[in-house]
Amino acid sequence: MSTSQAVHPAARLRRLLRAQLRLKVMAGVVVVTLLALVAFDIGAVTTMRRYLLTQTDSNLQGALTLTLPRLAAALAFTNQAARASNHAVPGQVARPAYVKTPSLPGVKEMVSLRIDKDVLEYFQEDGPGWQDRMNAVLRKAAGKS
Repeated sequence: MSTSQAVHPAARLRRLLRAQLRLKVMAGVVVVTLLALVAFDIGAVTTMRRYLLTQTDSNLQGALTLTLPRLAAALAFTNQAARASNHAVPGQVARPAYVKTPSLPGVKEMVSLRIDKDVLEYFQEDGPGWQDRMNAVLRKAAGKS
């Protein structure tokens, strides 16, 4: 072996120790990165779960606010019809063809309405808001304004 190719044992040991140190540092970086990702994922999942539960609760509360008055009116009508019926059979109540459900203040009902084309074009001429304009004219005609 020539002297240029011969590696001093102390230098070989230093290189080996540096390689081991680099490996340990890289392993530490990987572990810290993985721990940070896990912590972030747990935080994100917890936050998203809380948000979705809040949204669901809010939506359910809104639905109940709209539904409970109508449900109460329907039950009251059913009880009233059952008492008035001479032929009441448990579980069966004769219902009229049309039952007016109570409406909530400020809530508009969706309806299907057939009107003349020229009348529709008149209200649509001014662009968006034509349904509100038509509603205002109908309210005035009904004496509700």
